[in-house]
Amino acid sequence: MKQFKANEPGGIVLVVKEGEVIYRKAFGKANLELDVDMRPEYILQIGSITKPFTACAILKLMEEGKLSLQDDITKYIEDYPTHGHTITIEHLLTHTSGIKSYTGMDEWTSEVRKKNFTPEELTDFFKNQPMDFAPGEKYSYNNSAYFLLGYLIEILSGKTYEVFIDSVFFQPLGLNNSFYGNTSRIIKNRAAGQMRFQIFPLERHNFFAKIVDAQFIFHMDDNNEVTGLTLVQNGEHKAEKIE
Repeated sequence: MKQFKANEPGGIVLVVKEGEVIYRKAFGKANLELDVDMRPEYILQIGSITKPFTACAILKLMEEGKLSLQDDITKYIEDYPTHGHTITIEHLLTHTSGIKSYTGMDEWTSEVRKKNFTPEELTDFFKNQPMDFAPGEKYSYNNSAYFLLGYLIEILSGKTYEVFIDSVFFQPLGLNNSFYGNTSRIIKNRAAGQMRFQIFPLERHNFFAKIVDAQFIFHMDDNNEVTGLTLVQNGEHKAEKIE
């Protein structure tokens, strides 16, 4: 795996065919600060791969008759402003709701994201933002939508998201090394969450930093101070910010 260098944040590859493990290997580091090599049994943070668990939980509640994918979200979050539109649970699941994704808001600063929000507080943080587009009009990856789905899981099940996922999926399926991401809990063999961040020079006064599949182009002045920032993802110009 060429993308995982021996001295960089690592990963684990597991290939299973017809129930048999045919390849299992770790690459890179589990902790750069302590110079710890990655091992196959280490536990990694999965980030947005949590979303499939959220989607499955919603479908489980649908199977139990507790919701319909065509339900308007105001059926469960009565004061949510839909700006004259019908926003369904299906829209949330398929990233087609048009709701503003809070991680893309200017107000989502490094200081704000340190706060331990309740579901109600984080919903209030983004719910009054203008819609990006009418529901169903197009696709746009959306963290607000999946946060709302997690909130709905708690409302409809009467359990916290953590307890619901653990009791409905982890325990019945024997996922004994899968846990809700809790930074205060001691989890044996947990690797440190680290980000691969590369800097590349461009033309004079510009350089870009690559984080996974996203590229941030920093525009510099003659004093080497940052004057602007452009986000490019999958070759597409996504956003630009000039200070």
